[in-house]
Amino acid sequence: MNLDSEIEWMFPTKVAGVSHHNRDRTNRQQIIRDTCREGQRVRLIPEPNNRYDENAIGVWTEYGEQIGYLNADVARIAHDKHQVDSLVGEIIGVRGGDDGHSYGVVLRLGLRKQKEPVAGAA
Repeated sequence: MNLDSEIEWMFPTKVAGVSHHNRDRTNRQQIIRDTCREGQRVRLIPEPNNRYDENAIGVWTEYGEQIGYLNADVARIAHDKHQVDSLVGEIIGVRGGDDGHSYGVVLRLGLRKQKEPVAGAA
């Protein structure tokens, strides 16, 4: 399904923390290099018990591997507006990796459209 048909708005944002390792010691750079491609959906998972930021939202591949986090400002705004559960994301670019530089991931974010109530439904 095309992401454009189910979102209310979108904007690009870089994934933060892509050069760190995951808790299980998997290498985010290797995950990005090997599995991330333009057009792939990502799962955005809130981490309310994150010791660094209670608003943290992890970015995970469709294969269940974490590649980083949403930018802290974006995550805070989503929490402030109570829109975390409506967030959707799609990879629009994988950058870097050349000449020893780190890989980076650019997402487009949006909100799932609210379902219109069916007329006459009670």
